[in-house]
Amino acid sequence: MKGPLEPQWIRALEAAAAALKAAARASAMPVAETDRRRRVLAAERAWVETFNWSAMDQDPGTIVALALPGPAAENVVEKAA
Repeated sequence: MKGPLEPQWIRALEAAAAALKAAARASAMPVAETDRRRRVLAAERAWVETFNWSAMDQDPGTIVALALPGPAAENVVEKAA
């Protein structure tokens, strides 16, 4: 992939949301699991929309700072606020 990371990330989140919607319509997963995954996607979207992407333009090596040692909790956005 080439180009700015932010729009690519947003497109990936939109694709994930569309896949989740399709799975929900097909009853492919329990409602509680669908809701949980929607909350995770909403938290990811909130992060992408509030992250200082201009810092990425300065030093492409800062992408390492985005990596987490493990999965983030669902309420990570609320804790940071």
